[in-house]
Amino acid sequence: MKKENKRMTFLDEINNAKKEQMNVNEAITTEIVDWFITRLNSKEFEDGLKKQIINDIKGNTETKILVEFWEYHPGCSPTSFRVGSLTWDNGYGYDSWFYKGVELECLCQDITIRIIDALRNKLHELGLMVKVEDATSNYRFGYPHYVVHIQV
Repeated sequence: MKKENKRMTFLDEINNAKKEQMNVNEAITTEIVDWFITRLNSKEFEDGLKKQIINDIKGNTETKILVEFWEYHPGCSPTSFRVGSLTWDNGYGYDSWFYKGVELECLCQDITIRIIDALRNKLHELGLMVKVEDATSNYRFGYPHYVVHIQV
């Protein structure tokens, strides 16, 4: 009996730690995605998008916005998520892969997909047709990299 109880306590502790980390991961994901949602709903974003579309329309009927994750590499930019000209970075400068103790590479795919969903919703709200292309395989570092095509 004691051996079984010891095993359950051991497994319970591991499961509790796993649940706690899942809660931390979800909180960080929500914080980053909410940062983008706030900016996507701003007048500045709409004005910038309108200007970009008007400039692009001169030679195209399509505008592209890149949505990507960039992880810190020595001598390069800090760990960040980008949507066009909007950039969220981890605030630790050029020497960290982490945010609040969590390695962002572990969350980057989920965060990027949620950001794309928020962007898609905003663009649909503005009456624009959108197609999302997963360009990760064409991206040299293999991090999430998407092209959002906006048809005018």
